[in-house]
Amino acid sequence: MLLLLIACLPPEPGPYDTGPTATTRTDTLDPGELVSTAGPDHCGEIANDEVWAADRNPHILSCVVHVSEGTLIVGPGTVVLAAEGSGLVVSESDAATLRVLGQQDAPVVFEPDQGPGERGTWQGLFLGPSGELPPPELRHMSLDGAGASDGIHRQAGLFVEAPQVTVEEVSILRSDGHGFALAADGSFTPDSTGLHVAESSTSAFAEVWATGTIPDGDLTGNDVDAIDLPGGQVTESASWDAKDVAYRLLNDAYVDGTTEAPAVLTLGVGTTLLFTDNRGLYLGTSGAAALIAEGTEDAPIVFRGERKVPGSFAGVGIRGHDVGSSLEHFELAYGGASFPLDGALHLEDAATQVDHGLVHDNAECGVWVEDGTSDVGPNMTWADNAGGNICQP
Repeated sequence: MLLLLIACLPPEPGPYDTGPTATTRTDTLDPGELVSTAGPDHCGEIANDEVWAADRNPHILSCVVHVSEGTLIVGPGTVVLAAEGSGLVVSESDAATLRVLGQQDAPVVFEPDQGPGERGTWQGLFLGPSGELPPPELRHMSLDGAGASDGIHRQAGLFVEAPQVTVEEVSILRSDGHGFALAADGSFTPDSTGLHVAESSTSAFAEVWATGTIPDGDLTGNDVDAIDLPGGQVTESASWDAKDVAYRLLNDAYVDGTTEAPAVLTLGVGTTLLFTDNRGLYLGTSGAAALIAEGTEDAPIVFRGERKVPGSFAGVGIRGHDVGSSLEHFELAYGGASFPLDGALHLEDAATQVDHGLVHDNAECGVWVEDGTSDVGPNMTWADNAGGNICQP
């Protein structure tokens, strides 16, 4: 009978067992007790819980590793060296997650096996949805030399499709494309902090709705210090807040909500919005919307073409479904492409308040006002607008 009772007891938890509190990211796990359950060489599929710890340093990614099921834990002080073309994918099956548990005095390091210094020698870290498991967390980690092209992940060092990823003091260096990318449902948690990108081609890429989840940190020191936005349809309210880098619109963006739930796009004080050639921002074309762009004298909101050439971008168009846009302390420059707007700022049957703006070097009218109740205040500054400063049909 005693033997039967012992056989029915659950096994003793191992040093990497997250136990019954695994539904949260603050469980009873002691990172200092972690020992490796695999490695040091890693290649192919992982379909069970696994631990990579400092006791088997350095761990080697010798090919692309796909974590298809379970939790991969990377312990404090772990060094992962990535061979050319390798990568870490967690997960493509909604059944896996990643916990990088670096500490301030024992960070986790991912870098090329040939040493840091080159861009794009390995693919990087890709995080997909974790299903019923807790979302991924990345703490006190550096990610170096990633972004090798696979035709899918924007050559980003960190590519995120998982919602609610937690980052804490994460540095991404020398990515061949974007430092990080938020695609599909990818986003960061509100308590994330300390996300840094440097020496990469471009700071970041993010879906328009996810920009507000990007935590504080430093995204400067790259070839292009910008958060690239894909454009497209914005149907819910969103905030694009200044991050000491610009937002760069790669395609047209259309902001249209509903009568019951207008889509309000709010630009934080000091935000710069760059437009690639012939692109524009359009609000209230087919649904209720508003643009709130209220800067200050010392930190204006800037709308301008990426190329400082008159007419390099279309402009900002606000139309009849406007529910009360406001532009205050702003700069608008190098717009006025001949189609589809009549001015760099096109107000058609809108209800927009405009004042304290610097409008200059536009290829058409500075501000076009047609019908509606829009009002352009007296505190505007104008310069070199080829079609005039304020125009009407």
